[in-house]
Amino acid sequence: MVCHIENLRHIFQKGVNSVQPLSLFTQSKIINKINSDVITINNNKIDLTNKKCHLVGFGKAVLGMAVQVERVLGKNLKTGILSIPVGVQDTFKNNQNMQLKNDSVIKIYEGAKNNLPDEKSLKAAKEIFSLASSMSSDDILFVLVSGGGSALLPLPIEPLQLNSKLEIIRKLSNAGATIEELNTVRICMSKTKGGKLAMAAKNSNSIYSFVISDIIGDPIDLIASGPTVQYKTSKNQLSAKSILEQFNIWNSLSEDVKLIFENKSKNEMNDIFPKNSHVFIIGSNRIAVKACESACKELSYIPFLLSTSIKGNVESVCEKYINFLQNLVLFKQNSLSSEKFKKLFLDDFQYSENFHELIVSTKNLSPFLLILAGEPSVKITGNGLGGRNQELALRISLELYKNNILHNIFVLCAGTDGIDGPTSAAGAIGNVEVIEDYLKDNKKTIKDIENVYIQNNDSFNFYKNLRNGKYHINIGHTGTNVMDLHLVAIDWSSKS
Repeated sequence: MVCHIENLRHIFQKGVNSVQPLSLFTQSKIINKINSDVITINNNKIDLTNKKCHLVGFGKAVLGMAVQVERVLGKNLKTGILSIPVGVQDTFKNNQNMQLKNDSVIKIYEGAKNNLPDEKSLKAAKEIFSLASSMSSDDILFVLVSGGGSALLPLPIEPLQLNSKLEIIRKLSNAGATIEELNTVRICMSKTKGGKLAMAAKNSNSIYSFVISDIIGDPIDLIASGPTVQYKTSKNQLSAKSILEQFNIWNSLSEDVKLIFENKSKNEMNDIFPKNSHVFIIGSNRIAVKACESACKELSYIPFLLSTSIKGNVESVCEKYINFLQNLVLFKQNSLSSEKFKKLFLDDFQYSENFHELIVSTKNLSPFLLILAGEPSVKITGNGLGGRNQELALRISLELYKNNILHNIFVLCAGTDGIDGPTSAAGAIGNVEVIEDYLKDNKKTIKDIENVYIQNNDSFNFYKNLRNGKYHINIGHTGTNVMDLHLVAIDWSSKS
């Protein structure tokens, strides 16, 4: 019998491996060494003679990124500062692709435990800002940016203090604000975000930013809150003040903090934004998705990409997934017309004639592997321990259990950074067996799952305590981050 759970783990790991810094720099060939004083960036030759190179970085993936850039720059690299999550160096102490040179000039700060700004990340941010501000026409600044960068580069505008800024972001996050909404507010509160770090380095010869995207659509102005990208607001984009009002936070702010959000001077910098700031995205979830597709074929699954832009509250995402899967199975069983299936498909995902033909032509012995990517959010209603991927997997498991025609479906929901919320897990498996194993203890009920674990946001402990964590995805810090992957295996050969 096919072990779909282990196959899903393997496919997910292949996706994660594809977006490791070494793989990304090798694939993109964004920066290369010609000789000791000449490099290429995006195929453009740059002579480093009489130039001093400096490197700063912030995010979950920047240690590995810094290793690659350091190897190219060699003796031309004069100084460097990295702000990375707590524990990263220890995690990768035996990984050569994550080791800086023994005599490296790069100083490393570890902070932002559980992706929350702290005094250590604040100190790193101050030093990074100071280094950027010291640039002259002889200096070239390299900036490495990845997911988690916002928490690792906190430098609040006075009189806002770090704890006050953190409380505002915490309230927004707990209320289910999107990453776009969170970063819009962060930019308004920060001295570095929204292009302000590039503004600080405006006297440099040039600024080169290498970015690994962790936001849907790869908006460079929002990844880590766009510290080296000219910040512009669109006509349809809510202001930071409007977002705070929408989530009922505005009235709780002090008058001096309100002035920060009402100050329109941040838009004046658009006229003088440095033209020497160049930004390159070298990694995104599209790369991970392609790797998953390749791994599927090696394991005889028929892969199909449904979406790379999954977002919204996990409750609504779960409902969307279950609705789609139910209609897919009904269509496959000839219990739903093509016209109705197409309409239902359009309600949730972009319709594809290729997918339609795939369903019709696929024999029942060939399992499907649907691939989705993005980053849902969780509205906190309890005081448990969990994360969006574990909660989504648990919610899906419960719905699969309740629906007899969906018992042949296996789901993996996990974060490519290896961390789901403030937990040690990357995510979890969703399947009817998850619920069946839980209910083997006759004292436990479906109501327990709904009230104790889902409503209390305690999915981590549900999975941790079930079959010794059999259904947990535990891979530790991965050294990268391109949002979440959701893999859905459908075994047509199984009897529903």
